[in-house]
Amino acid sequence: MQVCSLAWWRARPRKWLSYIVLCIIGWTGFFFLRIVNWTKIEGKDKFVIARRGHNKRERRNVVIVSNHMTMFDSFIVGIIAYFPEILFWPSVAPLHFAAQENYFKYWLMRLVMSCLNAIPVKSSRRDVVVMHEAVKRLPYTNIHIFPGGRRSQQPLGSVAQHPVRAGVGYIVAHAADPKPLLVPVFLGGAEKLFGGKPGDHSVARWLPRISGVFRRPLVRFGDPIPYQDILDAVGNNKKAWTAIANRAAHAINQLDPSIERVSVPD
Repeated sequence: MQVCSLAWWRARPRKWLSYIVLCIIGWTGFFFLRIVNWTKIEGKDKFVIARRGHNKRERRNVVIVSNHMTMFDSFIVGIIAYFPEILFWPSVAPLHFAAQENYFKYWLMRLVMSCLNAIPVKSSRRDVVVMHEAVKRLPYTNIHIFPGGRRSQQPLGSVAQHPVRAGVGYIVAHAADPKPLLVPVFLGGAEKLFGGKPGDHSVARWLPRISGVFRRPLVRFGDPIPYQDILDAVGNNKKAWTAIANRAAHAINQLDPSIERVSVPD
């Protein structure tokens, strides 16, 4: 009879705590997004089919890319994409990147974010160690990343001071075979639910707006983004990573129903 190690027993409380926090956040977010605000969801059926592929038992790992306007966008995407599935298979909860100076400042926030599968990112946003960690964990988890990095209400790649970052290209290029799906998601109206404009560091950015009810935000899923052709043509280098990130940004912009289409070249 095999005896479980001390490390195995020590891991149990942490795993249960993570599951409890995930359930609380999941149900709270579901109530706020689906019942209070009647979030409009488009294209999720395509997202589910793409994940499962031709084999319905297969759960292909996914890298989700989206625009970024509020401090809660990672929660919105995770809940809309994977709830209530996360209640039964918590391993599908996506890994996401959180600014260290915002989400890991206090011990309680660090604990919660750790339970929610978050990785702290330094303020420089050029944390190579984080990219390596994401690639290492990708075969066992899904990932959500913002190609634009910081919050912005402008279309991705449309502002010179806010360029698209190559991180998502690096992750999928270095991912082990079979390569993950790269799926674009557009968030519309999320800024009407929470306070704090991009660049605002006040307490308001952490609080729901008083008027943020019945706002009907939009979460729109797009078709998976092909990127193997870029790797085949250019190779696994910075030029390819940037091209993949630009293609992802362009796909996100194309999902926005309210703005003029912004062309981001490959």
